[in-house]
Amino acid sequence: MRNILIVGGGLSGLEFALALQRHGECEITILEWGCDERVLHEKDDSSHHADDRRIRPWRSLGSGWGPGTGLKRRLGGRSLCWHGVVLPIESYALARWPPVWQQLLTKEGLYQLVTRRLRQQYPAVSPGEVTAAAYGLAAVPQAVSTLPRERVDETATRHSVYSPLHALDLSRVTLIMGARVNRVRRSSGAVLVDYTTSAGLQSQKADLCVLACGAIENARIYADSIGETFETKVTDHFCVGAVSRLSGAGAGLGEGQLIGYTQWADLRSNVFVQEQVSLSPTGARAIVDAWALVEQDREHGSLVQISPAASAGAFGSVTIQANISPEDRRRLLSVSRGLHDFTNRYPGADVAVGNLELQQEPAALEEVVTGVSDRAHYYIPLGAVDHEAGTLPMGETVGENLELTHMRGVYVLGASVFPASGAANPSLTVLCLSNWLARHVSEM
Repeated sequence: MRNILIVGGGLSGLEFALALQRHGECEITILEWGCDERVLHEKDDSSHHADDRRIRPWRSLGSGWGPGTGLKRRLGGRSLCWHGVVLPIESYALARWPPVWQQLLTKEGLYQLVTRRLRQQYPAVSPGEVTAAAYGLAAVPQAVSTLPRERVDETATRHSVYSPLHALDLSRVTLIMGARVNRVRRSSGAVLVDYTTSAGLQSQKADLCVLACGAIENARIYADSIGETFETKVTDHFCVGAVSRLSGAGAGLGEGQLIGYTQWADLRSNVFVQEQVSLSPTGARAIVDAWALVEQDREHGSLVQISPAASAGAFGSVTIQANISPEDRRRLLSVSRGLHDFTNRYPGADVAVGNLELQQEPAALEEVVTGVSDRAHYYIPLGAVDHEAGTLPMGETVGENLELTHMRGVYVLGASVFPASGAANPSLTVLCLSNWLARHVSEM
């Protein structure tokens, strides 16, 4: 029986393990740097867990990838905090992928296959259009089910967001928690993974290994494995938004619900609209938050420089030089102006002018909730959207079969391998890559 070792117990690694279990018998080992305290999604369990704290295993230079950014080390990864949005990468971005992957995702139906599986459990993957249409929007495809508050009791969860953690048969998996990988190497025809736990430096042999950490940690493992200084680029989605207080009660979907979205292909952006309720001195008023996810070209991405570890039991040092190109700044200004005009068309919105000065998201929300103003624009710092991508892209360090070009038997999953991200949330494409690789290695 083949032994497969997965580095990282987040969305991509767990989905890969789950797909492997569908395809047949193999020995699966998962090395996870974090812990397994959190079981439920953050929306359904607001209590504090040690693995909710963000860490930044890198040094940041420039305006981005600093405070407010970082990793949450935990089993389940971002599948325990995401909105469940499942959108395919837009055609303008997919055109920068290898032709074979354009074919696999679209014409050969990986997007359709994964969406169909999710739809069996989450009907909202193919949602109704009525409420969204009232706002001039399309409904957001989400792998989410939500119970009304009056139907929630002590045994029922209000929010159910897809996570492979909840479907995986953990009795058939060896989990090693608190394990950070130092390097991966070939030894006697097998893959040998060196990792560190509280017990010290240890090694694990496998027939093949899959790097399924975040984009930056995957790149760090690669640099430490080849033992050379490594430079690459990392992108994240830009995010700008506008919070508005309406004169009426809004769409009535309830706090935190996504109303819908629209694509601004000319600005390479997707705009999402979410509703909250503010209890103000004048009574309940809807607060609507519209934000845009904007593509950052990999060519203009932030520079990642990794110096390999000086010894076998250490870890390489990572420096990120944040970059926002003049072209990106012009696009973000156009998106902010578009959001301003867009929010003026909300049902119940008071037409507002004012300036487009951007502040950080919490300050903007507080300003509107407390009634200081009816409209505030905000931004989320670069690196804080948690959609980092492109550090080990297909066509460079990774082949079209997702195998490292310089290390046979070692594969890479997640947004690390994206040649281009588009404006879409990366999760659907991440799930597709994991499912494809599971089938590929099962047929080898």
